[in-house]
This record gives sequence, C-alpha cells and structure tokens, in this order.
Amino acid sequence: MALNKFMHPRNKYKSRKPDFKELAAKYDYFQDASSTSETGKVTIDFKDPIAARALTRALLEHDFGVKVSLPLDRLIPTVPQRLNYILWLEDIIGQETPARGIDIGSGSSCIYPLLGCRQNGWSFLASEVDDENILFARKNIEQNAMGDKIKVVKVTEDTLLLGLLEGSTETFDFSMCNPPFYSDHLEAQGITTARSDDRSDASSISTASEVESIAWGGEVRFVSQMIEESLQLKNRIRVYTSLLGKKNSVQAVKDFLQKKKVPKFATTEFCQGKTMRWGIAWTFDTTVVFPKSAFKEQKNAKPPLVCSVQRGAAGLQEYTVQTYIWFLRKLVEDLKINYYTKHCGKFYTCLILQAKSNTWSHQRRKRREREKKMNSSEPLDTPDCKTIENARAAEPQVKDLKEKCSESFEASVDNESEHSKEDEQSATKSTGDNEKMLHEDEIMDEVNVVKEKPDLGLDSEEATKGKKRKSTDYETDLDNKSKKLKENDEALSSDGVNKDKQCEPVVNLLKGPQMLSRHQIVQQFKKEQAENSASNAVKKTLSFYEKSEPFSENEECLLLCKFVLKKDEGEMSLALTHLAGNRETMHQIMQFFKNKLSVPST
Repeated sequence: MALNKFMHPRNKYKSRKPDFKELAAKYDYFQDASSTSETGKVTIDFKDPIAARALTRALLEHDFGVKVSLPLDRLIPTVPQRLNYILWLEDIIGQETPARGIDIGSGSSCIYPLLGCRQNGWSFLASEVDDENILFARKNIEQNAMGDKIKVVKVTEDTLLLGLLEGSTETFDFSMCNPPFYSDHLEAQGITTARSDDRSDASSISTASEVESIAWGGEVRFVSQMIEESLQLKNRIRVYTSLLGKKNSVQAVKDFLQKKKVPKFATTEFCQGKTMRWGIAWTFDTTVVFPKSAFKEQKNAKPPLVCSVQRGAAGLQEYTVQTYIWFLRKLVEDLKINYYTKHCGKFYTCLILQAKSNTWSHQRRKRREREKKMNSSEPLDTPDCKTIENARAAEPQVKDLKEKCSESFEASVDNESEHSKEDEQSATKSTGDNEKMLHEDEIMDEVNVVKEKPDLGLDSEEATKGKKRKSTDYETDLDNKSKKLKENDEALSSDGVNKDKQCEPVVNLLKGPQMLSRHQIVQQFKKEQAENSASNAVKKTLSFYEKSEPFSENEECLLLCKFVLKKDEGEMSLALTHLAGNRETMHQIMQFFKNKLSVPST
C-alpha cells in the first residue's frame, strides 16, 4: 500500500515525485546510475547501492542545495523520510525558533543537522561512534560551509546523553535519534523477526553497517536508556525525540514512559512509499504542545455524507451546478447559516458552512405558524401600504386641482385675446407688421403670467398706450420680450423635468409590488451572475450570511462542515464533510437538503 498520502503536509515530495529525467540531465552521477527506456523514461534500480546513493545526492543538491559524499558501505538515508522527521520537530518547537539540538548518531551523511541548518538555521551538537562516519560527516559539513552551526564529536557505544553533556551547562531545545533497529544478526537477517511470510520483500537495499543497525537489546533498550538519562537531565533538553523502526516497539516504549511517570509524551507516523516509521517524543515541560497524528486523523476520518441530485430536483429545469448552488445558497441563508465560498466553478463548488444554532428542526411547524400569521385578519400597517392608500385617496383632489387650473388658464387666454384684437384695429398701417408680432408676443406674455407671473419690464401706462408709440420703440420692446420669454421657457422646461422625477415614486407605489415566480428569480439570478462575471464588473457584494474570510476550527459553533456540489460524468451530487462540532447535526442538515431536492410529482 502506497503511504505517500499520509506524508507530512509540508513535505515537498507528498504531491511532487522526483523527476528522474530532470535529475539525469542535470547531474552526471545520476545519469550514470540510471537507465533510459525506448520511450525516454528514466528509471533506477533501488536495490543497487550506487543508484540509491546517486538519488540521495541528487535530491539533496537539487531541492536543498546541500552537497554530500557518501560511502557505499554505510547507511544511505532516504531524503523524504528524513524530511518528515525535521518537519515534525518544526511542529513541536516552531519553525521561526533559532533552536539548538542534539543528534545522537549522525551517520556518514550527517543528514539531520544539514537539513535542520539549511531549512531553519538550527545549530547542532552531533555524536558518532564510528570513525569512518565521523570522517564523512565532517567533510559534508565543511563543503556546505556549516562548521559554525554543526559540531560532530566522537563518543563510546554506551554514551548517549549524559556522557555527551558531561562537564557542560548548555541547554538544548530538542534531541533526535535514529537508533539501531535490531538486537542481533538473526533479527537483522529476518530469521527471528515478526514479519509475516506472505509479506513482500523490501523494494530497496540497506547498506547500513553493523554498528548502525545492531545494538544490544535493539531499539527498545536503546530508547529506554535515553529515557532513563532524561530523568536526570530533565529540562536541560526541552523535548526528547527518537525514531522507531518497528511498530511493536512503539507500545513497549510508551509503557516504559508510563512506568517512569514521564508527564507528557506523544507518538506520530512517518510515511514514504511503502515504508512506515514511527516517532516518539516526551518532555518535562508542561507548556509543550505535541501535534496530532495526521495519519491517525486521516485513517479514522469518517466518510462524507453524499446525496445524489436528480434531474428536475426542486422543480428546477436547468441541470447545472450554477443553478443548484444558487438554490442551495438561498436555503442556507434561510436557515441563517454562515458560509464561506472556498471555490466556485462550472462543475465544482465548495462552501464551508458554520452553524451557530439549530435552525433547521421543526420546519413544518414553523411553516404553519408563518401561514397562520399571513392569513390572519389583522390590518396591514406597513409603511408601503399606508403610502399607497394615501396616494390613492389624494387622486380626486389632484384631479379637481387640475380642472380648476385648466379653467383659469383658458379664461385668462380669452380675456387677453379680446384686448389684443382692439389693439390690432387701432394700430397704424406703417407699423402693422410689427404690431402683429407684438400681438402674438403679448398673448404668450399673458400665458406665462398665468403660470409664473414674470416681469417683462413694462409699465401699465405704456401697455395701454402701445398704439401711440413709434416703430423703433416696438422693435426694442419686441427684442426684450423675446429674450425674457426664452428665459421663462427654459425655466419652465426644467421645472417640468423635476416634477416628472418627483412623480415617479408615487407612480411606482400606485402600481404596487410585483411577485416574481421561481423561474423569473432564476432568470434574474443568471442576469446578475453574467454582469458580475464581466471583466469590468465591480466586486460581488456579499450577503449577510456569506463571509469573506475562512472560519477558524477553534471558533465555537454547533457545526463546521465542508459543502461540495459537483457534476461528474453528467450526474450531480451533494456531499457534506464534518470538520468540527456535532456530527449528528450534519446528518440533520443533509436530510433537510434531501427534502428540498426531491423531484416534484407530476
């Protein structure tokens, strides 16, 4: 079983496998250790020590900028697995902390100090018992210019922590170790192992020397000695950690920790390919928080609740994700559930729902109460209804006012027409044309007098003696009146526009509210969606229950779940995945959605 999906979330090899073709083109030593098929695919033999060494060297140099030299007769580490250990320590002590650690048994590669120093700037005190391993470890430190950060010292086989720190008062943030797995040669050869006969052989080769793979009592006794020494050192090392190669060793070490009454400890899993290793950590500092095991959480996670969305569900004709996600969002908002849109696409939409309280139970009873309230005989006293009633009551008064204004206007026009005829008969022949123009202007003048009573700048005496005035006087008056009439017409036209705008609300009130059908609402939604998706459209306005930022899993709520609506191979489905809170409430919400998404009977 491939275990890459259980690798540490920040491990760069979890979702991106090494590109052998790229490595072969970039590094000659990897190209020499690999083979290329007729189709151009580059592969390596993992049981070949030369190929395994070339892969480790290439990955460290390509992905971390670390150059190493490795002997073929010593342990060749796998980079993704070692990176899992470093990332787990980051989770415990923090990525930003300039930490100082201890590596018990650095090996020839000195890979843990090199990765920790390159990744986080950590400094290390490393111990080693083998002379050849010390030689290569110091060489690797020097060629990566990390001599001021990493120090390797030689110790005896029975020296772990106490002998390493003897005569020193230094304190450290953590200790790490990859102990020898086996207790003797028989176990190392698989003769006395608990490995089942039907289990497949290992896909890679181990080049570890005897001092690196075998120790008296195996890894359980080795780690137990570390625990005994930690009881004396206590808080000189904040967090003690170790790798374990066998699953049955995990429980044995945990039992020993409980026996020694160590206040706080935790375990985790390191996964790569088909290989699993275990990590164990303990501390005497009660402020340390150990991360949860991602492997256990994913393995024990319950499957999501899934509901099939059939064609014609909820009476909607268009079988698209956009149509149904709009319908379901309205249901979510009706339930007063907050939601955050994580992804919205043509065939896949993901929301995060956060329910503060139960608003979906007893829907039938709530519906009956709403219907009873709507059918009650109590008069409506909403502002809109009052405004409409007042507007309708004022209609007869407005009509009478219009009729009176019209009669007054016609009478004024008739009186002025009679005066104009008398003036026209008494005018001289030489000024007949001018008097005719003046006659028309006077009529318009009197009409405007009725409307706004403008002052044309003429005295009453001059008006009665207009027939005795000279033609030049008439021309001057005519020009003045024309200018004044033009100004009055512009003022009247502007007033008329404003009055029309003021009348619009009353007209809309008299029309009353329009009730839209579900089909019309869907069409309106599509229109708004098209406008929002345009390149020049403004940012979408969020509804009251839609949030612009993701929810925190630590925030108190009744339920936090992931809502996914997707269309795959022409079929649509709805899925709810539990994230936090009461899982039983998620079943209730799914049942509510199922009821709303039923296909109406014909």
